[in-house]
Amino acid sequence: MSALRLGVGPMLPSSDPFGEGLIRPPGPAARLAEELGFDSVWTGDHIQFHSEMVESVVTLAAAAGATERIRIGSGVLLAAIRPPALVAKQVAALQLVSGGRYVLGVGVGGENPAEWEAMGVDVKTRGRRTNDLLAALPRLLAGEAVDMPDGTSIPSLRPVAPMPPVWIGGRSEAALTRAARFGDAWLGLFLEPRHVVAMREQLAELAAVEGRPAPAVALSIFVNVGEGDAVREESRRYLEGAYNVDFAKLERYTAIGSVTQVAEKLAALIEAGVEGFQLMPAARDTVAQYGPLAEAVALVRSGR
Repeated sequence: MSALRLGVGPMLPSSDPFGEGLIRPPGPAARLAEELGFDSVWTGDHIQFHSEMVESVVTLAAAAGATERIRIGSGVLLAAIRPPALVAKQVAALQLVSGGRYVLGVGVGGENPAEWEAMGVDVKTRGRRTNDLLAALPRLLAGEAVDMPDGTSIPSLRPVAPMPPVWIGGRSEAALTRAARFGDAWLGLFLEPRHVVAMREQLAELAAVEGRPAPAVALSIFVNVGEGDAVREESRRYLEGAYNVDFAKLERYTAIGSVTQVAEKLAALIEAGVEGFQLMPAARDTVAQYGPLAEAVALVRSGR
């Protein structure tokens, strides 16, 4: 289906909201996703969060080394929590070790101030720091010395690397403006089809002001393919463990049920304008979901 031009990919097993030692090596998982025909694999990024999470750049480097074709993506990188020179060096490294397969998803986070304090970064500066980094990153990756707005001077960084596609996450006005200014795509979360339509219109208006094409719309969506009440209960435990939020407030944004039911939910979102998916299994065994999810995606692509 041409509408899925941004592709579809699952999250890697790099977090454990259940706290049961469920984190797995990313290499074999990425290789399986590639064999099943997915376009990408993803990982989230937190220094410290409600649930356990492996450092994201290391995770993606391992995934890159285990695969040949599939794209590797940050969904999303808290770029502002790191020094800009380090972000540029990490982005270049991921581009080089993957052979240019990296997708840079960027968000500002902020829901967990403790991780910002641990990194010595004022959480209130995260929006400005993110914008400054995104403005400078193409030049940094090209090996140019850059003077940042905060007075930091970054020397030429080598080796150089191609600029990756940029996906901007976040639903605030500032995040949408950031997507219009810097993004190839906007990565949404917790959206129904009617929200997608509204967001597309808003992004188009903001991009026109910036004199840029409207960014494409991608969506992170929690999924769990299975039957019966046990699937819903597992999804509830996952989401409440990961986000510390009542599942009842989130369930309508998920795709939970049989292969056909999940495919129908994805198809409705595509009809509203979603052009790519980051599939986040709300299940104990992330990798066990890859096969059924591949079946659901095949149904969507076949139009059945």
